[in-house]
Amino acid sequence: MKIDTASLEVEEIPISRVRNFLYHKGLIWYTNETDLLLNLDPETGKSTSVFKQFFPKGTYGTTYLHDLKLGKKSGNLLICSSEGLHEYNSETGKLRTFRTDNPLGENLPTHHILTVFEDESGTWWLGTNDHGLVKFNAATGETQAYDTKSGLCNNRVVSILPDAQGRLWLGTFNGLSCFNPKEQLFENFYKSDGLFDTEFNRLSAYQSYDGRMFFGTVNGVNIFHPDDALSARANKGTFPVVSTVEFFDKKQGAVTINCWDGSPIRLGADNRRIRVKIAAAYPSFGKQVNFAYLLEGFTDNWVHLPDGQHQIQFEYLPAGHFMLRVKCTNGMGEWSKKELVVPIRVQAFFYQTWWFFLLVLGILSFSVFWFYRLHSKQKLASQRAADLEELDTLKSRLYTSITHEFRTPLTLILGPVQALLRRAGTVSTGELVSNLTHVQNNGQRLLGLINQILDLQKLEAGQMQPHYEQGDIMTLLQYLTDSFHSMAASKHLHLGFTGHPKPFLMDFDKDKLTKIVVNLLTNAIKFTPEGGEVRLTAKGEASFWLEVRDKGIGIRQENLDNIFDLFYQVDNSSTRRGEGTGIGLTLVKELTELMGGHISVSSEEGKGTCFRIELPVRNEAPLNVTLVPGIEMQNLEATATSSFLPSENTLSGTAPLVLVVEDNPDVSAYIGSCLGSEYRIEYASDGKAGMGKAVELVPDLVISDVMMPEADGFEVCRFLKNDDRTSHIPVILLTARAEIQDKLEGLRQGADAYLAKPFYEEELLITVEKLLRLRQTLWERFGNLSANLMDGTQNHSTSQVNDSSFDLPKEDAFMEQVMEVIRHNLEHSAFSVEQLTREMGMSNTQLFRKLKALTDLSANQLIRRVRLERAKELLKHTDLTVAEIAYQTGFTDPSYFTRIFVREVGVQPSEFRRV
Repeated sequence: MKIDTASLEVEEIPISRVRNFLYHKGLIWYTNETDLLLNLDPETGKSTSVFKQFFPKGTYGTTYLHDLKLGKKSGNLLICSSEGLHEYNSETGKLRTFRTDNPLGENLPTHHILTVFEDESGTWWLGTNDHGLVKFNAATGETQAYDTKSGLCNNRVVSILPDAQGRLWLGTFNGLSCFNPKEQLFENFYKSDGLFDTEFNRLSAYQSYDGRMFFGTVNGVNIFHPDDALSARANKGTFPVVSTVEFFDKKQGAVTINCWDGSPIRLGADNRRIRVKIAAAYPSFGKQVNFAYLLEGFTDNWVHLPDGQHQIQFEYLPAGHFMLRVKCTNGMGEWSKKELVVPIRVQAFFYQTWWFFLLVLGILSFSVFWFYRLHSKQKLASQRAADLEELDTLKSRLYTSITHEFRTPLTLILGPVQALLRRAGTVSTGELVSNLTHVQNNGQRLLGLINQILDLQKLEAGQMQPHYEQGDIMTLLQYLTDSFHSMAASKHLHLGFTGHPKPFLMDFDKDKLTKIVVNLLTNAIKFTPEGGEVRLTAKGEASFWLEVRDKGIGIRQENLDNIFDLFYQVDNSSTRRGEGTGIGLTLVKELTELMGGHISVSSEEGKGTCFRIELPVRNEAPLNVTLVPGIEMQNLEATATSSFLPSENTLSGTAPLVLVVEDNPDVSAYIGSCLGSEYRIEYASDGKAGMGKAVELVPDLVISDVMMPEADGFEVCRFLKNDDRTSHIPVILLTARAEIQDKLEGLRQGADAYLAKPFYEEELLITVEKLLRLRQTLWERFGNLSANLMDGTQNHSTSQVNDSSFDLPKEDAFMEQVMEVIRHNLEHSAFSVEQLTREMGMSNTQLFRKLKALTDLSANQLIRRVRLERAKELLKHTDLTVAEIAYQTGFTDPSYFTRIFVREVGVQPSEFRRV
């Protein structure tokens, strides 16, 4: 048929059974089975047989034409047939036949020629029917044959294709051979090398413009590039190739691609199944080829196919771009370096496309915009409310910190002043000086706190500027360190200074540097345990730096970023060590930065803290050689050695014992001065020590601060009220936390009184006296032992003191237990105080002080009182003799019993019976 490439019109030409054809000199030359060789005029459509005339009549029918080629040098037609190789000159009409029985082809091994190829030198390469490949020079008749003995894979050569390197690729009836004419060597390929079939078709070979070769077999087409095939064979490797690709297309239906050209495989959104059949190109002979694949964008790991499987199938792939990578093994079991890469594009559903997402995003954006418009006012109002709440919280923290910090010094100012006023005219000079000194020190402490707040206010308002003077900064730092020696000595700390041995002159603001160092040294000493060390180190070179390092409790890493925040306190609990407002370090940081410096901190919990300050070195200000003298130490912490030191009490052992639990030594000393004339005083510096001393001493009353290290006052009160040894002891909670909720919490823990700082001496004395007067009620409650108590039939709650507000269940239970132990041992004359102590699980001192507080009797007196009460009951209600009653009540001597009875009751036992 004739096809117009422009209009695609098709015109059928009435010829049949065309085997092959070529275009030469305006005519189409073709072969068929009946007329052998013919030419066709494309213009007229007329065909002319030009080959029959050269054969005797009746013989040309047995001639079979195989291949038709055009000679490269002569331009003549080369016709391969079963009767020899023919060269036909279309211009002269002459024909030359090369056969084994004529002089032109007498050197040929056979005249049955299947195909021919003429190289650049004019040499003819003949593919024979049964004698392999033949190299033939038509001019000289020189012939050379290559068969299976020479390395050819089969002697029937049906097709010949040359490659760019001059090699000949031969299709045979049993494999594919590559022949190198220069080296006279064959390279053979079979099914095991990746061929679909080894039986190649005649007239079925083609070479494309890019050098790829197409060899048709009875079962498919082998497609390869010669360089790739030989390179893989030379490297003892193979590489995977696509056999077929099968997928479903909505418009085309089921699609099968047998010759994949490397373009992406596109799958529709409604059917995402794909099957790729693969093969190995040029595998080693007789070796098993295994495959593995990775679908980039879908799987992360290589998937190995089972042995013998050559098919990869995916179902329901998501939308997107994927790369199917396939590799295979060679004859040595090594994975191929060259991979097969098949791009796969899966179309997305409409709701997965970019424009759909853009549409949804637009709708959502529009909705959010209107939602924002509708709720913007409400959000603004909520934000304003949150800001106001945060401001209120900040103010509350400020007021709480400041008022708490002010209450302690106010207590130590107002209390002594009131005492002096009350005893005006009778106060000794020494007491007057001591009290006024104490008032002065605490007044300076208040002034220091006020000045810190004012300094911060000035810094924030930008109203504070540094006033530089030039002088020896080392002398100032040495002086400031020496000023803290007394404070450090009171805590048994080692305080040292390390600096330049020679003066170091620089510009600095004396007042601001003093405030910085005083704050840092105060904190270091406050938070360093007894026996620790605090050191100030300074050094000046290009810049000046100083460090305050302590071996104290340290700071947790998560708190370091906040320690310079205003009002921030690392330990904000009621058991923190020391007091503070959270202003000092903020002021230090602001003053340091005001002088152009920088402050940093490093700390390790339990090992200590180091504050480092760096200041620029300048020498521009006027020189002042008298910078250090005249420094006013306005911070009371630097002079915090107590004016009131707790002193030993010289009162008699019969005076009530008061335990003062307070971590502030000034407050402890002041309480001691208030009570010392009438009471014996013991001191504890923290809550834990206070609980231990209370159990050991069993005092008559406990006065405890609330905010203390180790254990706060609430915990102290709760411990004492829940311990049988101390539950009867009145507790006064004394604290700067004066809010009603704090008072209620103290009362819930069992506190008997709650005094807020500042308190007055008279208020404290009246409260103590009132609580100790309750002991008389306890004596009336537990000391009047009736006969009903003796037999255990009546509870203490029904004693003569029947005040429902005076409910002491733990004391009732304690006395019941004591009486139960005594009753069970009443007849045993060997029963003693030591046995009673063991039975009650107390020491002699603890039991003595507990019973004394409840009954005003010692343990020995109580035992004897119970024995006598039992004797009086037996005298009244039995006929036993006086001696028998004495023995039954634990007396070993009736005469001693009589003397004791007369001394306690006032009459003889016999007279008591008659009364």
